[in-house]
Amino acid sequence: YGVDPMLSLAVMREESHFSEESLSASDACGLMQIIPRTGEWLAGKVYGPAGFDRALLFRPDVNIELGSFYLDYLLKKFDNNVVLALAAYNWGEGNLRRWLDKSPPGDLDVFIERIPADETRRYVKKVLRSYAVYHSLYPPDHLAGGAN
Repeated sequence: YGVDPMLSLAVMREESHFSEESLSASDACGLMQIIPRTGEWLAGKVYGPAGFDRALLFRPDVNIELGSFYLDYLLKKFDNNVVLALAAYNWGEGNLRRWLDKSPPGDLDVFIERIPADETRRYVKKVLRSYAVYHSLYPPDHLAGGAN
């Protein structure tokens, strides 16, 4: 879906620590911690109106596909702003939009510190840190078969 694979990896690391069986207190499932209601909506967009079953969210292939589709959707909604997309992924698009109406992003470092949801503020920082680490470990030229 055009999402940087390092971003999807960073989300998986922080959401589930790469545990495909991960289940949160809020019923978020699998590697990318997708809530069943969101999973059903995403599956409808990706696979069509076929029957959705919550158990599908524990299949790594399905979870990664739906989670990456969702990241792509959020990146497009927020003009490819990774910080805003991550905040929406964790906090919900509606919550983020309501807050943005009152507090436009401006400087992103300041914006992150002002996110009113503590969990989301910490989440964005952790995912960005993992994202940077993955890029340093796996630079694009290395992935394309370039020098080690």
